[in-house]
Amino acid sequence: MKLIAESQIRDCLPIRPLIDGDLVKVARPLSEDHAILRPSLTPGLIATAENNLRQGAKTLRFFEAGRQFRNAGGGKATDLEADSLALLMSGGAQPPSWSREENRQIDLYDLKSAIQALLGGNAIQFSPRPREGFLIAGDIQLNGKPIGTYAQALPSRARELDCSTPLYLAELDLKKVLSLAKDFFQVEALPQFPGSSRDIAMELPVTTTNAEIEKALAKHNDPLLVSATCFDQFSDSSGEKMPANKKSIAYSFTYRSSEGTLKQKQIDASHDKLRAHLEKTLPVAFR
Repeated sequence: MKLIAESQIRDCLPIRPLIDGDLVKVARPLSEDHAILRPSLTPGLIATAENNLRQGAKTLRFFEAGRQFRNAGGGKATDLEADSLALLMSGGAQPPSWSREENRQIDLYDLKSAIQALLGGNAIQFSPRPREGFLIAGDIQLNGKPIGTYAQALPSRARELDCSTPLYLAELDLKKVLSLAKDFFQVEALPQFPGSSRDIAMELPVTTTNAEIEKALAKHNDPLLVSATCFDQFSDSSGEKMPANKKSIAYSFTYRSSEGTLKQKQIDASHDKLRAHLEKTLPVAFR
């Protein structure tokens, strides 16, 4: 349904935040539920989630591709139309199984993983940016350029929907997604030579986001560095084991060359350059 009620505006997650005058209202709506042309697809997904939750559904995974409508600049540009792709996720991260006593709940990283899979495995970044009406929110970036938004619904909104688990949303610019289609699912030959891994444990301010670390790594231009994986994080709000305003994050870095097996000296040189780069770009102390 391309028409929504005014009460559903709070569930909108448009790629560009709405301001006064951006809504396209129906002059003579047939009912209050069909008063506004939707400026985002997420209200429809939340309505679908609510219907399913009332039927007893425990895990939700929905998507919709369609058109949204809005003005821009507070009405300076009118009747704009664009295509979006929206996702909603909540509930158990895995199918129920007798072999697991507890099922992990879907979190923000599951949403990020689903979007990366949609984009053919291209690495994306979640860059935090507050949105009114959501607990957490931000921009989805690919190669430093925004392609969409993400958010977690407020707990109070989740309770209104009878949803007992965190509810995550995302909306992507479908035109930008489709323009990347030619880069999707590129096949690469298996590496002929072995790689070598090095770990780094970093102490950072507790306010440092993973997006900031990913941006710093993306700016490090070393053809031998083929992957970076975060495998541990620790913080102590009591301040007993480490300062309360700090956190420890551990990454594993893999180095490999397509021309031959790397020597110890080459790996050490690349790793030292990486450490120097991180020290220069982040408020980091190595543990």
